[in-house]
Amino acid sequence: MKFNKKILIDNIEISKKKLVIIAEAGVNHFGSFEKMKKLIDLAKEAKADIFKTQFFFTDELISQFNKEWYQRMIPKEVDINFIKKSKIYAEKKGLVFMCTPHDEKALEKMDPLNLSAYKIGSGEKGNFNFLEKVITKNKPLIISTGMHTLKDVEKLVFFLKKNKVQNVVLLHCITSYPTPLDQLDLLNIENISKQFNILTGYSDHTNSFLPSYLAVSRGACIVEKHITLDFNVENSQDWKVSAGPQNFGEFVDKLRSVKMILGNKKKIVQMCEKPSLKWAIKRVVASKDLKKGELVSLGDIKFKRIDKGIDVENYKALLGKKLKNHIKKNAPILKRNLEK
Repeated sequence: MKFNKKILIDNIEISKKKLVIIAEAGVNHFGSFEKMKKLIDLAKEAKADIFKTQFFFTDELISQFNKEWYQRMIPKEVDINFIKKSKIYAEKKGLVFMCTPHDEKALEKMDPLNLSAYKIGSGEKGNFNFLEKVITKNKPLIISTGMHTLKDVEKLVFFLKKNKVQNVVLLHCITSYPTPLDQLDLLNIENISKQFNILTGYSDHTNSFLPSYLAVSRGACIVEKHITLDFNVENSQDWKVSAGPQNFGEFVDKLRSVKMILGNKKKIVQMCEKPSLKWAIKRVVASKDLKKGELVSLGDIKFKRIDKGIDVENYKALLGKKLKNHIKKNAPILKRNLEK
């Protein structure tokens, strides 16, 4: 079984030819729908493709014995109506809406929303029981691989193939907020893509934009970046790796510029170069005044920039040919100047 090289999520194409940008709001709404709307507005204004949030039930996600994280997540928990309203608002703004279900109860509660795809977080590493339930929804999957070794990715790919999941993208990710730049290993984007013949992207957790630009240069077809309205928030970590109203738009614009600059692997003469063919290419000219009837020798020619004549690469076709007319020094030698 082969993974698909082109995936559609609503009207968004995911392929090596396209760059899809996900604005990850995560839990940066802090339970406020007004903030959620502003986050969606930010994603829209920045021209991201997909707006994403997260849905969970704290009692299902975190053990109460893990007191610190349990207490941190409780205020960020919302109900399914909050997620539904967010989806309606995002789609009204022209964005594709996605949501990460963090537990089985959340997954089932999201069913009526009829999402176009599911994003699976890195925390589901090895949780194939949960993934089995997700794939019954028969929707494209975007899966982060933070905290995965290559062996873990192999196990994940084996599971996906065994279950005939073809519409999937793996995101290289490091689960650290923020991620030290010397521990990013962005070459894994290319390595995973080639080794498993699968679409790959990048989920960013750094406090820099540079890794995302480099990720695109390594072939990432998706870049996921956290966004926020609030910074320096206690008991929260997403803001440390988030873009905000002041810079998310510029970030998206530069990402698309990187993709545009990379172009494709087909080496051609570009439209902008064509005028240069007139002045920058060396062609064959007479090295001295040449008389009619002379046989052209190597000493009779030179290679200089001129807007017409025989290209330097074809100069050997001139040698030994008889001239039909006089040619002045530095004038181009043309095919019509030669006897057949």
